[in-house]
Amino acid sequence: MVLRRARSSNLTALMLAALATATAAAATSTVGCKSIPPPETGSGGSGDSGTGSGGSSGSGSGGVDGGVLPSMDAMQDKFSAGDMSMALDGACSAVTSSAKLVPLDLYVIMDSSKSMLDTDSNNVDKWTDLKNAMSAFFNDGNSAGFSVALKYFPDEQDGVPETCAGDGDCGGKGPCEQRKACVAMGKFSMSPSQLCKTNADCTEEKDSVCVPVQHCKMGEGCMARNCVADTGASCPSDCQAFTGYCQGRDKCDVDTYAKPTVAFGELPGAANDLIDSLKNHAPSGYTPTGPALTGALKAAAARAVEKPDHQVAVVLVTDGLPGGFIPGMPPPNCTPTDPAQVASLLSGSMGLGGKPSIPTFVIGIFGPCDLQQGNTQMPKEKLSGWAAAGGTMSAVLVDTSMDVTKQIQDAFKSVQSKVISCQYAIPKDVVGGIEFGEVNVQFSSDAMKTPVAVHYVGSKDKCDASTGGWYYDVDPDPPTRGNPTQIIACDKSCTDFKAAKGAQVDIALGCARVQ
Repeated sequence: MVLRRARSSNLTALMLAALATATAAAATSTVGCKSIPPPETGSGGSGDSGTGSGGSSGSGSGGVDGGVLPSMDAMQDKFSAGDMSMALDGACSAVTSSAKLVPLDLYVIMDSSKSMLDTDSNNVDKWTDLKNAMSAFFNDGNSAGFSVALKYFPDEQDGVPETCAGDGDCGGKGPCEQRKACVAMGKFSMSPSQLCKTNADCTEEKDSVCVPVQHCKMGEGCMARNCVADTGASCPSDCQAFTGYCQGRDKCDVDTYAKPTVAFGELPGAANDLIDSLKNHAPSGYTPTGPALTGALKAAAARAVEKPDHQVAVVLVTDGLPGGFIPGMPPPNCTPTDPAQVASLLSGSMGLGGKPSIPTFVIGIFGPCDLQQGNTQMPKEKLSGWAAAGGTMSAVLVDTSMDVTKQIQDAFKSVQSKVISCQYAIPKDVVGGIEFGEVNVQFSSDAMKTPVAVHYVGSKDKCDASTGGWYYDVDPDPPTRGNPTQIIACDKSCTDFKAAKGAQVDIALGCARVQ
């Protein structure tokens, strides 16, 4: 198999190279085992806008945009059994195959809570910004070939009103929660500190009572303002009381969020269904992030089992942390609710640590005040912690004081470039089947015409930071004896592939594996 490196230095061309379909397959070649040198014999290759040295066992730098953006068709293509050739050099025969892209499937779990109706710096609500950006992503030619499923959260119970005055309004999905806090009798306070349900909860101050909280216009320096007032006192005129909310209105069962609103479909054909769904959906409710993510991971894992030669990932788009109507008091069945527990979910057996492994990308949409370090919820740090737990380094944070649509489009481009780095699918229809002990990976470039063997390391944890290598997604050797579907380059070798001008990766079948 031959993979050739894209030479354009502009982002648009790179993304087109990354997402082009298999019609851009490279030329076919043949190799024999005797022609493969050991890993340490390689010499360097130069990048398009930088310099590099070393093959898979050397060091590399530079490449397009200083090596930050990958060589897209070199790192993302996979090979199939089509267009195969065979040669014999006296030692063994080797078969090569032309490249095809690794299919990428995204399960997008999208926050559509009430706070999405908050406005950006242009007085446009965040939901409209998000719809425009997502629609542009679905229609973008760079997204062609992706499969996308879409699910919103929260899902709400049918027949339960958006507001309530008492438990009877909730139709069995109560209680009707009221946002209340304590205040001294006959007084008002702009800084209520103790939430309550009844007067008996008000223990911090003598002769205090439990009254509804009113939300007021935000003060200078992003200072949140709330007010509570007993009979005989009043809050400022810009304050309004919160209305009640039925505790059971937002669904918290995992299976609800494992069933997409729009099922997996390949772009661009699926774009119309996805965009129509966005147009017909409106924000409501609060933020049961825990069960929503659990359901998304469940759905993504099922997809990965169904399509083992695809890369499947979850994309969380949200503007807040887990919670319900009453701050700090989420519905008891909406677990996990703590941000640390959510991180454990994303890194655990349902997520990155699962079999199959499911990475999670996090896109946060916040106003400037939300992103201030003084914000006690610290959404920036917590969302980035989720992304790290999900194996995607850090969250992409969209600031609503800037161009929201462009920021969200850029965020999805980041997903595109990160999620399938240096993964190659194993051909399915080879006559006689695949002998996993007779698979080799070779690398060459414009500056290193003689191919250098990229040695097999067995598993990701055995990758060496200086010599690189490759491994299968599932170990075929004893005692595991698994059935691999992908070949994956170690980070060092992947970096070399991305950095070198004219990078070429050959995957040869039929020769004893170079260790």
